[in-house]
Amino acid sequence: KQSSTFYICRMEARFVVFLSLLCHSALSADVDCFAARDPGTTCSENSSSRMFYYLPRLGTCQPFMYQGCGGNSNRFSSLQECRSACTNAQAQRDSESTDETVQMKSACSATYDTDHLTPVRCSSAANTCPQGHNCTQSFCCPTANYLCNLTYDSGKFAVGGEKSDKYFWVPKYTTCMRFSFYGTLGNANNFPNYNSCMATCGNQTRTAN
Repeated sequence: KQSSTFYICRMEARFVVFLSLLCHSALSADVDCFAARDPGTTCSENSSSRMFYYLPRLGTCQPFMYQGCGGNSNRFSSLQECRSACTNAQAQRDSESTDETVQMKSACSATYDTDHLTPVRCSSAANTCPQGHNCTQSFCCPTANYLCNLTYDSGKFAVGGEKSDKYFWVPKYTTCMRFSFYGTLGNANNFPNYNSCMATCGNQTRTAN
């Protein structure tokens, strides 16, 4: 009898694991980890609540307030659920994203930090880059005059992220100064060290942004 009970328990345990894997696969198939954050709309059926969404640019899950109705499938009830659903999806994109960033850094001969920036493709046949950028080897590269006159941006914290010391060019004093960068967002006036900042912006004059 004990042997029979043990066998049944093992079968039940395996069935639970199977159902968990099946549900997880179904969830992963239905979610879009790369959809933009959508807070939805307020409604009488549900109240607003704290949820999580996946931020592909940073490869992390971030909290946000969901209004209760609508929205998209990039929405999870917990940090762990978000990570479980989107880790594999991100892995498939990582190599492409890394290649793009490396290519942009090379094309732009960037001495500034590019890890937090999104590569923008362009066509040399048409002026498709934003103001202050030139199309170089199919990437929009900021000019020194443009990026050195950007107001420094300390960015924002990501869940599990850490701040680090970076340098930015200060047009008013025509020198580079240190600041704390919080790991995400920000702009191109962001250098890993004083020397790289001075190498790019040291010849800039006092010009208005």
